[in-house]
Amino acid sequence: MNKYIDRKEFIEILLPQMKSEILSNEQNLDDLRRLFKQFDGDQSNYLSKAEFREALLKLGIALSDVQMDDLIKEVDLDGNQVIDIDEFIAWSIVTGKQIGRAHV
Repeated sequence: MNKYIDRKEFIEILLPQMKSEILSNEQNLDDLRRLFKQFDGDQSNYLSKAEFREALLKLGIALSDVQMDDLIKEVDLDGNQVIDIDEFIAWSIVTGKQIGRAHV
């Protein structure tokens, strides 16, 4: 038996726990949903790399191309090259940035 977990197992374990924590604070969740929709310029329900970069710039976070690529890899848990609302919310909580309240 392996005492280590891989990325997929980590995501399967961590994401539901993070969602339950988020759901305990409904106002924060609503704020983050509104913020995500503001950033989703084409209303695709996903943030493209360009939309995510623009969102970060609006939040005062400027990243190099390499840093942006690294962040996308970290935030894009399912590897589909876009950020969905669950990934955005998880990233917001994990990084300790309660950005919804400050910028909605």
